[in-house]
Amino acid sequence: MSNGLRRHWNLMNTTPTPSMAKTKTIDFSAMASAVQAARAEISRLDGEIEKLAQARDAVVATVPPREDVIAWLREEIDRMTAHYPERFKTQCLGQIMARPHDARIQPSLPTGVTVSGWVPNFDSIGVSMMFLLREPMLEGCLRALDSLDWPAEVMTRADRAKRLAELDAQIAERETERDALRDQLRQAAAFEV
Repeated sequence: MSNGLRRHWNLMNTTPTPSMAKTKTIDFSAMASAVQAARAEISRLDGEIEKLAQARDAVVATVPPREDVIAWLREEIDRMTAHYPERFKTQCLGQIMARPHDARIQPSLPTGVTVSGWVPNFDSIGVSMMFLLREPMLEGCLRALDSLDWPAEVMTRADRAKRLAELDAQIAERETERDALRDQLRQAAAFEV
C-alpha cells in the first residue's frame, strides 16, 4: 500500500485491510483540473509571448528618421576611421622615413608599406577613402537619401531602444512565468507510485 493511501487510512483511524484497499477510489479530478488550468495558462502565455515577439519584430523593422540615418553614417565613418591618422603616421610615414632613399624602392611606396589595413594600400583603400574623403562621401550619401521616398511612419533610435527594452522585459517576464508553470507541472508528475 502506498504512503499516501496509508496516511489517508490513518486519518480515519481505520486499519486498512486488503479488501478495503481494493474498494477505495481516490478522486483525481482536482489534480486533473489543476493540470488543465496550468496547461491553459501556459498556452495563454505562449500566445502573449508570440504577440510581443511580433510587436518587437515590427519595431525592429520600422524605418528610422532621415536625421538618425545621417547621424549613424557620421558615427560609423568616425568609428571606422578613428585610428587612421595615428596609424598612418606611425606605420606609413615611420616606414618611409626609416627607408634608405633609393630609387629602386621609391616606386613601391604609393601602394603601401605594410598590409596592416591602416596604411594607404589596396588592403585598406576603403578606410583610406573614408578618412580622406569623409565630407564628399557624406554629401553623396545625403544626396542619395534625399532621392528616397521616406516613409511617413518612423521611429527614432531613442524611441526604438526604449520600446525594445520594454518589449524585451515583458517577454522575459512572461517566459519566466511560463517556465515556472512548466517546472511545477514536471514536479507534480515526478511523484513516486
